[in-house]
Amino acid sequence: MFPGAAVPHRAPAAARPGVPVHRPASWPEPEVTTGTDTDRYGMAVAAAWPGLHPKITHRGSWVQHQGPPPIVEGTVIRLTVEHLPGDRHPEPVWLWCSDPEAGSDRVDRLWQMFLRRFDLEHTFRLFKQTLGWTAPRIRSPEAADRWTWIVITRTPSSGSPGPWPRTCAAPGSAPPRRDG
Repeated sequence: MFPGAAVPHRAPAAARPGVPVHRPASWPEPEVTTGTDTDRYGMAVAAAWPGLHPKITHRGSWVQHQGPPPIVEGTVIRLTVEHLPGDRHPEPVWLWCSDPEAGSDRVDRLWQMFLRRFDLEHTFRLFKQTLGWTAPRIRSPEAADRWTWIVITRTPSSGSPGPWPRTCAAPGSAPPRRDG
C-alpha cells in the first residue's frame, strides 16, 4: 500500500529508502505501538510509523502537476485484531494519516475513528439498499426524492411488495395470527 514510504527521521524525506509493506522483515521498529482490548475484535494492536510518506506519482489527481510531486509526510498505521465478528480470519488494515508526528493517543483515536466511519458507511449502504436506491440510475436529487416517495408509499397493505416484511394485515382481512 505504501511501497514508496520512507524510513522516519533519519534523512531528509526525499533521500529516505522505501519501506515495502509486503515484506515485514524490511520494516523498521514502529515508533508507536498501542494495544486495546475490545469486545467485538478482541485485542486490537496498532503499530505506527510517524514521518513516512506515500510515493506520489504523476497519476490521478497529480497527472497535471508540473515538476516533481510533493512529499506529504504523515503516519502509517497497521491495525491487527484477534478476530472478526462471525469467526472470520482478520487481515491487517493499513491506514495513513497526514499528521507526521502522531503519538499513541492520536493513533488509538485514528483507528477507532476509521472503524466508526466504516460502520456508518455500511449503515448508509443498508439504507440505500432498503430504499431501493441501488437499483435505479438516479441522476439528480429530485429523482432521488421521487424514488424515495415511491418506495415509501408502497405500503404492505397496497398489495405490492415493498422492501420490508409484511407485518400487518390488509384492510378488511383478519389480523395475523400470533402462535405461542
